[in-house]
Amino acid sequence: MRHIAISGDIGSGKSSVAELLSHLLHRQVAHAGEMQRSMAASFGLTTLQANRLAEAEPALDEEIDNRLMALGNSQDQLIFDSRMAWHLVPGAFKIHLIADPEVAAIRVLKRSVSAVESYTTLVETIRAAEERYQSERSRFAVVHGVDVSLLRNYDLVVDTSDASLRMIVDEICAAMASGAKCQHQLRVSPRRVRCLDEGAWLTTGSKIDGVGPQPMSSSDGPMIGYLRPAFFALHPSPALDKAVALGQPLLRALLAAEGEELTQFDAIASGCAYAP
Repeated sequence: MRHIAISGDIGSGKSSVAELLSHLLHRQVAHAGEMQRSMAASFGLTTLQANRLAEAEPALDEEIDNRLMALGNSQDQLIFDSRMAWHLVPGAFKIHLIADPEVAAIRVLKRSVSAVESYTTLVETIRAAEERYQSERSRFAVVHGVDVSLLRNYDLVVDTSDASLRMIVDEICAAMASGAKCQHQLRVSPRRVRCLDEGAWLTTGSKIDGVGPQPMSSSDGPMIGYLRPAFFALHPSPALDKAVALGQPLLRALLAAEGEELTQFDAIASGCAYAP
């Protein structure tokens, strides 16, 4: 048995997923967010202000990191609700949750009632979430030498935009129980996948810089490119077309490229040639 490390975007459902997994698997949850909010409150700061302070005061992050690493050495199998536990607890099963920015912001607005995390409008919430994300990404890159935005860091990535909490947790449990090491496992919301124009499709066996020729089969599902926060289908996929038509909330897919690997596609680089 392994620890479980759940990371993800703000509003992606990390804490809710962790709590349901805790109930089903009878494991305790270590919430890094609670540690951070408690620390922010002790300084009289909001969560975003605490993130800004941590950029100048590494000791704030180090205290939380040390707590997480100590728990990672525990014999008890724990669930970590933390953006960095996947790195700090190397043997854990690494799960990353993502969500449509507007969907995530609506979730945050509904829960933002504390003194350290409170917003009033959707636009403000989206802006604050992105600022906090960029602050943490920059800080973690300096302190830990890792890029938390890369989906390849994780054993399983689930898009929580449209799926129910129970469906998300069932997908996680199934992936863990399978025992199969399927590289770059994605569970993506089909309606969020954009299709490139015909001239930009990736063909079977072609090579993206840094990524070898990608196998294509029905068992792999569609080949997906990720350029935060958007997904792109890199080849025509009947499975994706069917999932969209049926309104499926989740579809299994293969991560073929992400970030700068996608800049060779003029359709993505220009931002004007993909179809919704």
